[in-house]
Amino acid sequence: MERIGRRPCLLASVLGATAYNIGGAFCKTYGQQMATRCLTAIFISPPCALGSIVVTELFFRHERGTKTGIWKLFFTLGAPAGPFIMGFVAKFAGLQWMYGVFALVTFSIFLAYLFFGPETMYRRNHIARNDDNHFTWLSSLKFHSIQRKRLSLSDAVGPFTIFATVRIIVPVCAYAIVFAYASIAVIITMPQVFGEKFHLDAEGIGLQFIAMLIGLMLGEIVGGFGSDLWMKWRTSKRGGSRVIEDRLWLAYPGIILVIVGLVLWGVRSQQAAPGHWIVSPDVGAAISSFGCQVLTTVLVTYAIDVDPKRAADTGLIVNFVRQTWGFVSHSTSLSLSLSC
Repeated sequence: MERIGRRPCLLASVLGATAYNIGGAFCKTYGQQMATRCLTAIFISPPCALGSIVVTELFFRHERGTKTGIWKLFFTLGAPAGPFIMGFVAKFAGLQWMYGVFALVTFSIFLAYLFFGPETMYRRNHIARNDDNHFTWLSSLKFHSIQRKRLSLSDAVGPFTIFATVRIIVPVCAYAIVFAYASIAVIITMPQVFGEKFHLDAEGIGLQFIAMLIGLMLGEIVGGFGSDLWMKWRTSKRGGSRVIEDRLWLAYPGIILVIVGLVLWGVRSQQAAPGHWIVSPDVGAAISSFGCQVLTTVLVTYAIDVDPKRAADTGLIVNFVRQTWGFVSHSTSLSLSLSC
């Protein structure tokens, strides 16, 4: 990415994901399906890390909360929106078309990147040519190295030095823990709980995720646009002095809402009578999703603000910690539940 730019990495990412989503539609065994899922995950990972640096390169500091929030909102919406939409696809079109829809979406994104997505990497000391000043369809088909430097091992290891920056790694770990339990844990347990207890089919289970979608979108208004307004007010109150830690004040209500929502989700799901659907667990899921999105935008934006020049590394570490924690925590939870 540092050598050839952001755009080629994004193009290769969605094109590879398209190929393996097509492969997933034609798998005949569990092993084949897991292989295509792993390869799809490898190719789809770059945008997870690139979002932070693209936002930093495109927008000013005073609007970073709103723009980072939009990126993280779509990132977070993917988990509940997937089962919500695919519940209908699985019921009316078949399981294979789930991967067909994924392939169509990723290939559409590839075309959008190719023809409408210019390179966002800022090239200092670069003498602009005529074809650099105007992004056209013809110029979008040209690729060339941006930085004339050789890649080294330090380029791969360098991002992990962020672990030594306490101001970044603490909010990153906090975000990873909250996301694992307020988002992913609810998403993976909802089909099990609602399917077994309320006897819902794929379509019925998918509809339950509307609560999370509503909570996430409302939470983003507070976490993104709201946090920018909060920072503007705090800066003016300080006489123009900007303190990035002021943004963290909005994390506290987010944490409280996550706790309240998860308790409501768990308790009301347990208390519900078998075969009799109730809405209160969904209300808990919506509240926890609201708090999760507030916390997500606030903490990730703060981590980027600590060192904007390393926004790309920060985005990579955010994704690395989140994925690692999610795998370890949910694998452990699944093992304990099966043993019980």
